[in-house]
Amino acid sequence: MFLAGFYRLCKYLDPGFDLSRLIIKVPATWEGLQACRKLKSLGVKTLATTIFSMEQAILAAEAGCIYISPFLNELKAGFDPSYHDPDPIFDIIVNAQRYYEQHSITTRVKACAAVNVEQILKLAGVHAFTAPGDQLRELASMEEPAAKMTQRSLFQKDLSGETAHSNTNGLMDENTFEQTNGNTNGNTNGHTDGPTNGYTNGAPDKTLEKMSFIDDESAFRLAFARADEGKAQLKTAQVRNPTLVFVLSSSVSHKHTLN
Repeated sequence: MFLAGFYRLCKYLDPGFDLSRLIIKVPATWEGLQACRKLKSLGVKTLATTIFSMEQAILAAEAGCIYISPFLNELKAGFDPSYHDPDPIFDIIVNAQRYYEQHSITTRVKACAAVNVEQILKLAGVHAFTAPGDQLRELASMEEPAAKMTQRSLFQKDLSGETAHSNTNGLMDENTFEQTNGNTNGNTNGHTDGPTNGYTNGAPDKTLEKMSFIDDESAFRLAFARADEGKAQLKTAQVRNPTLVFVLSSSVSHKHTLN
């Protein structure tokens, strides 16, 4: 009923509007992605937002979403300039895009929530990126050679096997490689309790095993709850809170109302 009314409103405002251009943004929860599955069957395009794990990325593709929108940093980083997400999800973004491409999945990755231009450059090569005007202007003013800027991309380094582990710099050193390669059950900077098929931190397999959650709610909820030691679920809930985000700075609590 809502979509029918929304479509009628679009046609009322612009009788010549192409309804195929509409994309409905839906939170990447179990319920939200099952709704995307239904909308797909009705011919409605969807984008799965608040992606923080491979489990969500896999289910979103199965549900027929044409885009996913992974948040590089947790929401708090966008409200409190003094706060830095200790574990931005560079690895999830890189692995999600690789997973889609390896398995000929048409879903595309539209990353967002970078806190600076350097983070955007680390994701050069992602299908799409949402960035605010000030970051776009800073990018436009840069005069470094394209080849040098491309070298910063985790996609480029990842393809050559140099990096895959995400930390505050989005890079992996030799020690981290040895600790995490083939070990997805340890406590190595997060992202280690999710699927154990090369989707987690550490050097990923060249081919990521195809998985399915679309008809197994229990498996999805369990894997999602364990992803990144519970951080992925917490970050998703933080973004989905429609009323307040509490940002703690020292002993002062600031409330930010979300629209």
